[in-house]
Amino acid sequence: MEMGHPRVHKTAEAKIIAACKSRCRYYQTHKEHINAKRHMPCQTDAPSESELDVMTLEECLFIVKHTKDQLVVHAKSPQAFAEEILNQYIESMPANDEEEDSGSGDIGIIKRAIEMVASIHVEAHRGQDTIYQMCGVCPEWQASNEACQLMKLVISLLEDILCLAMLGASVLAEVHFLGELMFQRNK
Repeated sequence: MEMGHPRVHKTAEAKIIAACKSRCRYYQTHKEHINAKRHMPCQTDAPSESELDVMTLEECLFIVKHTKDQLVVHAKSPQAFAEEILNQYIESMPANDEEEDSGSGDIGIIKRAIEMVASIHVEAHRGQDTIYQMCGVCPEWQASNEACQLMKLVISLLEDILCLAMLGASVLAEVHFLGELMFQRNK
């Protein structure tokens, strides 16, 4: 009688650790492609020469400040915002599921939050790129870079939840219980 392969991971925690290591290896292998894809909207929405002539440094700073204010309205704290989106996702799960992994919530909640922050991020980058092209790396550009980094952090926290939610509600619950979600580790 032929038998299957022996279990590689004996506990749920070991399985999660192995999955994290696997994602890290994948990222290290495909880092250039992933980063290029993340920055693609910035490259395609770069201001043209005619737009550079029209925009002043003050207008660019206003764009960056306005986008940061938009983000703060939705997410005063990146971790609290990610936790709020996770709670909305959990609330969207049907309450009377009897099978352990059959219930899953509305993943669209997480996707819409990512799209909203990403659209704000693209607009902030438009101002930041114009500042860089006019002045190079200056105090104004560094301030705008901090705003863009904050937006990238929010997107990363939400993508972490989305990836686990797509694996299943039980996986997400397990990782949340172990305190291994990105927003839980960054508190």
